[in-house]
Amino acid sequence: MSWPVRILAVLTTAASLLSACSDAESANVVASAEPEAEPVEIVTANLTQLAKPVEAFGTIAARQSSAIGALVEGPVRVFVQVGDRVSKGDPLLRVRRSYCERRVEEAEAAVALARAQTEQSERQLERVAALAPRVHINGESGTG
Repeated sequence: MSWPVRILAVLTTAASLLSACSDAESANVVASAEPEAEPVEIVTANLTQLAKPVEAFGTIAARQSSAIGALVEGPVRVFVQVGDRVSKGDPLLRVRRSYCERRVEEAEAAVALARAQTEQSERQLERVAALAPRVHINGESGTG
């Protein structure tokens, strides 16, 4: 800025200050006036991804695998396939119920047969024990 422009600016400022001070009523109005509000811009926050996704090629393998099978033989119905996600308590496979029931019936029949054979053996032992004193060995009487 040149010096005449500076002088003009200083004189204008001094004149406005003197006129404001001379008028007491206008000074009260200026002092009690509220400051003007500044305009504010309101912006809504948006969720944005800052990092770019990683693109890769390859094979994903499980850290742990398990070989699962039935404890009994027979047809099995499988509920999951390789790679399926499972949670605790989810059924993986089921053996046909009729097959298991038939195996239980066979086992119960085998137990009943074993009991019958045991009773028959005990009766045979009792008969042999009862006949033992009467048996002749090498022409001698068992009674003495």
